[in-house]
Amino acid sequence: MPDEIMTLSEVADYLKVAEKTVQRMIGRAEIPCAKVGGQWRFMRRVIDQWLIGRMGAGTESATAAPASRNASPPLSELTRRAWILPELEPGEPRELLDALIAPWCAEGIIQNRAAYLNGLLARESMTTTVIGEGIAVPHLRQPDENPAAGPLLAIGRCPAGTTFGTSDDSIVHLFFLPMTRSEVVHVRLLAQLARLARQESFRHGCLTATSAADLLEHLILHERQQTNPTPG
Repeated sequence: MPDEIMTLSEVADYLKVAEKTVQRMIGRAEIPCAKVGGQWRFMRRVIDQWLIGRMGAGTESATAAPASRNASPPLSELTRRAWILPELEPGEPRELLDALIAPWCAEGIIQNRAAYLNGLLARESMTTTVIGEGIAVPHLRQPDENPAAGPLLAIGRCPAGTTFGTSDDSIVHLFFLPMTRSEVVHVRLLAQLARLARQESFRHGCLTATSAADLLEHLILHERQQTNPTPG
């Protein structure tokens, strides 16, 4: 379930760290949790969002070192206008995800549409991929299950906003669906998208773009500005 409650030992196993490490993080108020009946409890969905946020902030992790040595590819180079859907209609997760992968299916990148769609829905049933600020990053649980090495990126925009199977009825406007068989590249892409989600100028540009071409151009310009910021 997306809101599965975990114990201290379960969250330590989930994060692949020692229980003492989690206890130290609790003492420093570094990890979201609550005390229930004298015992610490953690919500899986919140932990997932917190972890993606830490990756996006560049905190130390097992993949932080290699990621710093090799810059991730610009997101604008991973997508095409045909893979950007700026007029998604509100709907159920299955309908939205099916629309997102339709261009890849049409091009033969995805051979088994039903299997891929079910894989995305299975990941969503474990815990929502909504990362906040109206953005969702749906993806397969295991990158090596992807049909193409990639990395590739499909982008969808729902101007009216839609719930995306979230328990708190958060409204999602932007969808970014990465595809890669590499675990390292997968984590880097999630980190990039988490950073972008926190930037109001990026979100605003995506929401006000007038077409798929305009949205892609906004992504390119935003990346250039991040690489070569205007002197203050």
